[in-house]
Amino acid sequence: MRAALVLILASTIAGCWSFDPALLARDGGTSDGSDAQTAGTCDVTLQEGDIAIAEPPLASMPALGAITNDPTWGTCVRRLTDLEGDASATPSHRVVENADRTLLMVQTDGYEWIVYEADTLERVGGLGLHTTEEPYWHPTSPNVVRHLDGATGEPFVLRELDVLREITTDVWDFTGALRAVFPDAAAVRPSFGALGRTASTDLARWAVEVIDASDARLGFAILDASTQTIVSTFADPGTSTSRVALALSPSGEHALRVDCDGASTVHRASDASLVRTFATFEDCPQDWDFAHLHDGREAVLYATLDWLRAQALDDGSEIDVLDLTWDDGEKSIGVRVSGTGHARPGWAAISVFRCQTDWRSVDCATGTRAHQDRLVLMELLPERGERRVLNLAWHRATYDDSQSVPVPSASRALDRVHFVSTGGASGSAVDLYEIRLPPGAP
Repeated sequence: MRAALVLILASTIAGCWSFDPALLARDGGTSDGSDAQTAGTCDVTLQEGDIAIAEPPLASMPALGAITNDPTWGTCVRRLTDLEGDASATPSHRVVENADRTLLMVQTDGYEWIVYEADTLERVGGLGLHTTEEPYWHPTSPNVVRHLDGATGEPFVLRELDVLREITTDVWDFTGALRAVFPDAAAVRPSFGALGRTASTDLARWAVEVIDASDARLGFAILDASTQTIVSTFADPGTSTSRVALALSPSGEHALRVDCDGASTVHRASDASLVRTFATFEDCPQDWDFAHLHDGREAVLYATLDWLRAQALDDGSEIDVLDLTWDDGEKSIGVRVSGTGHARPGWAAISVFRCQTDWRSVDCATGTRAHQDRLVLMELLPERGERRVLNLAWHRATYDDSQSVPVPSASRALDRVHFVSTGGASGSAVDLYEIRLPPGAP
């Protein structure tokens, strides 16, 4: 028998925010209900409760650009893309919006990045960039994407692309600096297990994987564009291949070496010195991201089979955030996390979905029902009784593909959360959606 999990509604946080009228209609589509009747004003109520496992209510897929109220929690959700003719949106651990929130950067299931206008939702164009270039919006220049370019046989360059003017500028050619340390370097790339978490927030420091002409990994390096130096290097462990990754904390001060076959470690990015051993996983964590605790310290938020935990990078102090076992411990809750809301420490956006067996099973990875549940904001506090959970919206992924896993992406201010979903009960296209939070919440 499945254990009974009950949603507890303790209190609500209410607020109001307004849309530009252009956001309420496109191609004749408008939001339904009270949204259209209030001339672009959407009332929001965040309901505080706890995690429960439940079936999302039946719903039809909203029109492109439509703002709809979540049927259970009343929050305002907007569909941002219509990718059925092109591809499907895929999850990504990075901020979707540019600096002034006029553009959106979306990754497709072909690992190509494309850009849309945030107001009209018209496609601006493809960036010509793929996963290995690891593009990020510049934190202050609205139309600029900073990215790696270290293709085999080419110079190793950190570049900036103005996506509207289609002008590329070289920030730093680090070929000489890198080959002084790795003479046999043929290419650089982000570690696959660290995608979206390889650059500091200011995009000055980058963590890269260095490979030779035979595609064998030589080691890792931390680049610093502000000083134009290779500040530290990490030797290849020699015991594994794709299951070791190097990530960089938001401040650029810590490097996290995630080893799915052994002990993961935290290092000072400036000299690669060991801060401490982080954890040993029996398998890779089902998801992880950097976050900030309430006191502002950097932490890693990670999910094993049994627990979602936050661990401070500096001293290893740990918080048990959420018990992921249910049904008498025989099955587990799947989660995907986003700690990118750095301006509001102590909170993270969490996508919760149920797994028919455990999260490493085929059912959980690609099952048509395994990815349906909710997005929440969760407080990172040590005691369960003190933790607050704010329900945001239901998500669905009836598309039978692992790319539909609803990884959330929180804005830096933690006032918006983006996620991918099929939207409707029987939809097959995976698109990008947005939830906006009321002022002052959480």
